[in-house]
Amino acid sequence: MSEDIFEQASADNLIYKGKLGFVILDGPLRPGHVLVAIRSAVTNLHEAAPEELCDMIALAQICSSVIVEELDCEKTYMVAIGDKDPHYHVHLLPRFKGEPSLGPGVFGGDGWGQHFPAEPDMAEVGRIASVLRSRLSRIE
Repeated sequence: MSEDIFEQASADNLIYKGKLGFVILDGPLRPGHVLVAIRSAVTNLHEAAPEELCDMIALAQICSSVIVEELDCEKTYMVAIGDKDPHYHVHLLPRFKGEPSLGPGVFGGDGWGQHFPAEPDMAEVGRIASVLRSRLSRIE
């Protein structure tokens, strides 16, 4: 497993380390691109404690507010990919007025979507939706 970029962040790249999690710079694509992580070094969303995820989202919201205010951007995208670093985190990426939507670039035919089948297996989509409905109905 590779090194934990959050625990090993240099003083120049570490923006915040505290009770809500971490905020670091790691090869920013543009001003305002930061990584926000939970406190625990778990790799995947399903392994994280719900309380830590809530803290991470609160931290991301604070960062987003500052980024939007300081850069006068329209909003920030929050993206979780997690293919490289073994510590669950999200990227905040600012979107400026007049820029194209990120969605087609990710899910469209030229983006990540090109790796999906032309038509999803709707029986499997329905099966997973049914299982989710059943399990989530227990929450109420």
